Amino acid sequence: LMLPLLAGIVFAKIRDNFNNIYILTNLQEDGLLMANDLGRKLFASVQWLVPYALQIALFPFLCELVSQKERDKLGQVLGGSCRMLLALFVPAAVCLAILAMPISIGIFLGGKTGVEIASWAGISTACYTLVLPAAAVECVLMQGFFAKQQTVAVTVIGVLSSLISIAISYVLIVHFPGGPVQSLMVVALGFVISRCLKSLVLAWYLQRSTPMFQSRQMLAFGARIILLTAVTAALTWAGSAAMSRILPDGIADALAAVQDGASTLPAVSRLRILLRLAVAGGCGALGFLLGAWLFRVQEARQMFLYAWQKIANLRQKPAREA
Repeated sequence: LMLPLLAGIVFAKIRDNFNNIYILTNLQEDGLLMANDLGRKLFASVQWLVPYALQIALFPFLCELVSQKERDKLGQVLGGSCRMLLALFVPAAVCLAILAMPISIGIFLGGKTGVEIASWAGISTACYTLVLPAAAVECVLMQGFFAKQQTVAVTVIGVLSSLISIAISYVLIVHFPGGPVQSLMVVALGFVISRCLKSLVLAWYLQRSTPMFQSRQMLAFGARIILLTAVTAALTWAGSAAMSRILPDGIADALAAVQDGASTLPAVSRLRILLRLAVAGGCGALGFLLGAWLFRVQEARQMFLYAWQKIANLRQKPAREA
């Protein structure tokens, strides 16, 4: 069981070294490797906080269902978990992409990281965060394969997706070279496309033996998620744009000065960036709740009720102990 996974991990590291070091190093552009590395940090942190914790919690339960040969129940758990993650991470990924520039500049600007490299990191971050829905679903689907002790299929699908990512980077950067921004976008979006294809193929392959999704149900669910994402993204963008006008944080002026080649750059206010992100994030959360209610996204409602129930139980626990 371990050997196929080991082979897949090794190949994934080869992909990462090719995309994130070798292909970008050949461009001989200062700061490109740093910008790409910084751009990966936000999506990686979010992925490890939520989907990774969920997959660990799910795994023993999935193993129990497999041992009891509860195929339908296994499919319900996997399908329901995937829909919940998509309901959360599709709007979240788009909103994080909208706010990627102020997030990156607010966190990374300083020291050896100037405005130009921080802005490159913002563009890279905007691209990389789009992988969050696919990466979240992949975490759950992988546990389904592991519970069924199917590691060869997972490895083959993973290797093929890594090859697609490498091919995209090689063809579009080596044979159709562009500037540093275009190269960063090619590496990041190639990674996103390969992971999306990987998740789709994993879902299709697992669906053959474990019924998780119904076509009509998923079409209706997809339409609701698109509408929910549109409302959430619109309010997030509106909140960010409004704060940028009311309390300018200096990002737009600094970026314009960099493009003009100015020797001195306007100051950037981290406090105002923080306020901008807080207001935009609050607007996005409001849009998410409003969209979930308007378009009857039951998965979002289930997550909210589950979290509320857990909070209520924690509040009642001290009272019961007393």
